[in-house]
Amino acid sequence: MDERLRKACEGILEELVKEGGAGAAILATADGLPVAHALRLPMEPDASAAMTASLVALADSLLGQATGSAARAKQVVLTSEAHTVALIHVGENMALAVAGDAGMNLGMVLSRARAAAGRLMEAIARAGEEESESAPAAGRVSLDELVQRVLQEVAQKRGASAS
Repeated sequence: MDERLRKACEGILEELVKEGGAGAAILATADGLPVAHALRLPMEPDASAAMTASLVALADSLLGQATGSAARAKQVVLTSEAHTVALIHVGENMALAVAGDAGMNLGMVLSRARAAAGRLMEAIARAGEEESESAPAAGRVSLDELVQRVLQEVAQKRGASAS
């Protein structure tokens, strides 16, 4: 992942933790890799990202079994006496874990987490657009250029074999 994109994602997560009432926020890929995080709680980003992706995938599978459809879970909420963890999808290939004390306002945190998910998707989309715009043109060739190269190679090989 591009360093600028990772920093942009971390900025969004830091804002969520600072102003959104959460103690931690971790953005994970669908295959469980950490993308970015902001932590005030003692969470291990690598392990937490892997568990986040697994739990969201399990929730989607369970929902599919229960409904007979390919519906995705809107959220997964885990609570204990001391803490609450909420998980939500971020686009098609990522998930966001937000954790805090059991007394946190879950509705407010989820609302802000969904807004952060929207901003994360926008940042990722912008980074993808910038990457495709800045791709070196030298690596691209037209079909005509490719055909000309192949014809030249064939002519060279014929010339070499005729000698």
